[in-house]
Amino acid sequence: MSKVPLFFMVAVAIIAVAASYRYVQQ
Repeated sequence: MSKVPLFFMVAVAIIAVAASYRYVQQ
């Protein structure tokens, strides 16, 4: 199994958490 899909999922998860965190701060 390639590591690219897993890395992509992790990156998307981090971006989603960061975006929601910034949204809550505002």
